[in-house]
Amino acid sequence: MLASMKKKLLLISAISILAAGCSQYKQFSNPVIDQDWPDPTAIYNPDDGYYYSIATGVNRTLMRSSNLCEWEQTDIRPFDQETIRKIRQLGPDVWAPQFARIDGRYLIYVTVRSSAEDSRIVVLSSPTIKGPYKFENVVTDSNVTGIKDTIDPFAFVDDETGKVWLVFGSVGGIHQVELSKDGLSLAEGATYKHIAGQDINNDNARLSVFEGSYVYKKDGWWYLFASAGRYNDYSYAIVVGRSKSVSGPFLTKEGKDMAEGFGTAILASSPYDKFYGPGHNGEIFIDKNGDTFMIYHVHVGDYREARNRRGYNPRPMNIQRLYWGKDGWPYFNHDEIEGGKIRVK
Repeated sequence: MLASMKKKLLLISAISILAAGCSQYKQFSNPVIDQDWPDPTAIYNPDDGYYYSIATGVNRTLMRSSNLCEWEQTDIRPFDQETIRKIRQLGPDVWAPQFARIDGRYLIYVTVRSSAEDSRIVVLSSPTIKGPYKFENVVTDSNVTGIKDTIDPFAFVDDETGKVWLVFGSVGGIHQVELSKDGLSLAEGATYKHIAGQDINNDNARLSVFEGSYVYKKDGWWYLFASAGRYNDYSYAIVVGRSKSVSGPFLTKEGKDMAEGFGTAILASSPYDKFYGPGHNGEIFIDKNGDTFMIYHVHVGDYREARNRRGYNPRPMNIQRLYWGKDGWPYFNHDEIEGGKIRVK
């Protein structure tokens, strides 16, 4: 079903490495975190004026930035050894953390996985952004639900009803379920709803299999962003649909249902791009002038060379200005993606 989206794609071309002093010159170049930083998540701390980011991996220290374009490594470890021990007891693979602030506490939702059939999402909490985050609960588990690849969590609060929702999933489809008010467990009587992406049994090529879901509300619309394709090659792309309801159906620009594997593609690549496989976008931020920015990861290097040697190229973090058309649909400026400098106001 990706073929139906081809005309929507923007290709990523080579982009220069982070220029020194981007805040001084009011511009920046990608990648803004020029190291392996897959599945990025970030959150703003109003107490000190910094954005903080983490990525896949339990032993990472936080990165921080005052302007989203210049990031520095800190010595802050969000997970203490006791938390890591409890996580590791549940599975060897720890993926895709997500920052959230719910019910007055800072939370991190994390994937813990042994296999597609043995995967779960856990939640950690802290009174402060910097942690340490303590293990709280297993929120949802594939052994209980039968939902393959219970991974890539994103929790958010409906500003109208106060309800807390979790979206997650990959090769078993993207699902949504209501959480308790504190975000630490399922809501009483909660049911799971398939909202996007095909089961991998229906598409071994994974072009209509989605993951890395992210929900964003703007002007009365709920936008569901996701990543389609294979995470480790150039088929990976960011797609989007929208709905007037927090629970969907999320439809493409052409009115097709994301639950059937359709999506309006807004950022993709080719094997000839220096950066390829954009996806697993994190949060969207709005600056003081109302400009919108999205974070996401990319592969960097020669895709064909990596494939031939069966190697793995790192996934640094990019940030990109996100625009909104008169029809309400988000898009990226191709000239900026090709290497134009982005102004930071």
